[in-house]
Amino acid sequence: MNTNASADPPNQPSTGEPPSQITGQRVARISRKLFGWLLLGIVLAPLIGKIVMTKNAARTPDAEVFPLPSKTPGSDAYLGVVGAWSSGTAPASAEDVASIDPNRPIIVRTYDLDGWVLRYLAKGRLAPMLEKEYAEPLKNWAVKLLNPKAAEINTGNVPNEILQEKFSRLFLEVRMRLNLMINDQVIAGLNALNASESKSIKEAAPKYPDRWDDFVFKLRQDDLTQSKLFRDLARGSGLTEKVRLTLSFPVDKERKEVMILPTLLEPNAPVPSQQLEVSFAPGWKLWFMFLYGMAILAGMTVLGLQTNMLRGLESRRRPDGRHQLSLSHVQLAIWFVVVFGSYIYLWVITGDLNTLSTSGLYLVSIAIVTTFGSTVIQGISGVDKELAAYNSILAPRLQLDRATVISVVDEAELKARKRWEQMQGNILTVPEREAREAFRDWDDLRRQKDYLATPMIYRWLVDILSENGEVTLHRFQMLAWTVGLAFIFCVRVFSDLAMPIFPGEVLTLMGISAGTYLGFRLPEAGKIKDSLASPESLGGGGKPESRPPAAALTHL
Repeated sequence: MNTNASADPPNQPSTGEPPSQITGQRVARISRKLFGWLLLGIVLAPLIGKIVMTKNAARTPDAEVFPLPSKTPGSDAYLGVVGAWSSGTAPASAEDVASIDPNRPIIVRTYDLDGWVLRYLAKGRLAPMLEKEYAEPLKNWAVKLLNPKAAEINTGNVPNEILQEKFSRLFLEVRMRLNLMINDQVIAGLNALNASESKSIKEAAPKYPDRWDDFVFKLRQDDLTQSKLFRDLARGSGLTEKVRLTLSFPVDKERKEVMILPTLLEPNAPVPSQQLEVSFAPGWKLWFMFLYGMAILAGMTVLGLQTNMLRGLESRRRPDGRHQLSLSHVQLAIWFVVVFGSYIYLWVITGDLNTLSTSGLYLVSIAIVTTFGSTVIQGISGVDKELAAYNSILAPRLQLDRATVISVVDEAELKARKRWEQMQGNILTVPEREAREAFRDWDDLRRQKDYLATPMIYRWLVDILSENGEVTLHRFQMLAWTVGLAFIFCVRVFSDLAMPIFPGEVLTLMGISAGTYLGFRLPEAGKIKDSLASPESLGGGGKPESRPPAAALTHL
């Protein structure tokens, strides 16, 4: 080894540090920095979201944000609901898509609502809301107002002041009965909070002579009917959904006849500010979920690759010197990510903290018991001398690059194969025990050679599904059950906005699968040494402190 290696620049490869090893160290450093930045983002996301929300709340909506179609003589197409947004999030321009948040007050802007009520009245559609003696006079009065040039219409000799007062009361009653409608579904019991105080905002749009009104609606989180509509919208739609929104009001007391106001708010509206979308979570929650999810996945990946978090420490080392991945540890990691990730997702969308299901708890418990049982079984079987010696030879390979490890294994496998072939040629004089050991040495090194020649994903699968170099059925079925149920779990959370409840038979079968895995672990642990090559055939010294330099191992 070069005695001046310690004086080499830290970023320059030295004789004892192959370039691939330095590259791996750089990747590890970058991964750790990225993980740290993600954690910082999790801390700052709520603060940034709060600042953005405060900034949006300072905006004052302008009537020009919701442009109206050109007025056509004899057409009422430009009347009705022309805008909606959550409190403090009005679009700054017509090019911004408007959005509403179910957890915040919803403001709905109407244009010429009194004109619409007058037209309904003239058509006789509001008779159930009127006293019988004033129904016909008010209808005729409305017709006369809408068409002053029409022939003389009889108002029943009722003074004009009384008719005007009756209409004002009718208009107030209509405002009090207004209900929010989304995708043509009435949200029952949801009335405008400021219906009796609705004010004209002509000052905001003086060039429009008709009346503008802003109505405020606030969902009650304890109302199951109101919450159900938004949960149905959120199911399977992700984090946002474009909707049709308008207002309606019941005419009769039984609410069988409903008048629906026309609306410009359509999912495919030509103007972006009229393409209303429901946002099921505030921005800061979305950022929190994204950053936190990335941090969990990055942490699981980095720690899983750089440490023994997902590996069985009592198992034999793989050809590259690392311990074998543990199926029980991987299963526990899968259910942790799935259940905890689902809990965060449901909190972001629904705001509910009570979303855990008994099935989720059972699945996590099964994974924990399986991991604990596997560790206990491995401890009971003990680490024998053969396995300890085997691992001590493979441990120094952790510091070698992949090409060097492949070279070492190839040379050792070639020597072991020649030794076994020589014994086959002298089978009559070679003791059976020595021949069996020679074959075992060659077979183990052959498996190491095949393992190193396969892609990384395949090597991970081999680690998880095999114990003594052979893929076993009980491990495969346990992994298949875990991945399958985890996929179903995620799909149901996304589609139903609730953690699924699996039948007892499914959970029992999952428990049987885990029990089968544990049942086979005991004989597997006891047979490990039967498949190990002897330390002498692996090439290299014994203890790590006495091993030769990395560069010299290529010549072993």
